[in-house]
Amino acid sequence: MVSWNDHLSSVAPVGYEVPSFPSLYWPINPKSGTPAYLFYTTDIWRFTLFWTLIVYATFHLAAGVWAFAMRPTKLSFGVPFLYAILGGIEAAMSGTIVGFILAAVYDAGQILNIPVYVTTQNRARLGETVSELPVQHAKGDWDKTLFSMVIPELKAALSEAPHSVAIVGIESHICVTQTVLDLLELGHKVYVIADGVSSCNKQETPIALARLRTAGAIVTSSESWLYEAMGDASIEE
Repeated sequence: MVSWNDHLSSVAPVGYEVPSFPSLYWPINPKSGTPAYLFYTTDIWRFTLFWTLIVYATFHLAAGVWAFAMRPTKLSFGVPFLYAILGGIEAAMSGTIVGFILAAVYDAGQILNIPVYVTTQNRARLGETVSELPVQHAKGDWDKTLFSMVIPELKAALSEAPHSVAIVGIESHICVTQTVLDLLELGHKVYVIADGVSSCNKQETPIALARLRTAGAIVTSSESWLYEAMGDASIEE
């Protein structure tokens, strides 16, 4: 889960090179010192799109092959290819949208000098923050077992005054919800980026967003929040 509230640098680290596809964490003969994160907007979009295409096409092709195997006829011979094409179209659309949202929110944080705070949930078991989000510039990167992101370290970081905080992450109905409720209780102004949160069970997301809106959070889109954070088209950034 990632939150924004103030300012950060947009300069890539010295010696940074874009990791090669297909993986940021390639398990076969990994090269020491190879970057394991993406920094530039286009690379975040590209990796997200490519992997979405691969996953969608694979599952759709498998479904098509299964359908053909159940009723093998000349007409159904083209079903696997049709499924793969449909999967590719869906992936291109969703991968592009999600990739640009991830990239745009993170990139805005750098351009507008907005610091990032990151937490992982039981990192040893559930893993690191997704590699598409480069978090090496985060002002705080903490592991936790508490579902809420509002752990003592984050409280200390936000203790000086009420802040405006934007939240993206998973799961909408668990960690995101509990984090937002805790931040509201501490007096912060909280934005929930609706297209930047999700749940494994898609039905949970709209329920969580409705609850958080009722609790006093501002539920908005990434584009709307970006323009509000920018405020004026004449700013240097």
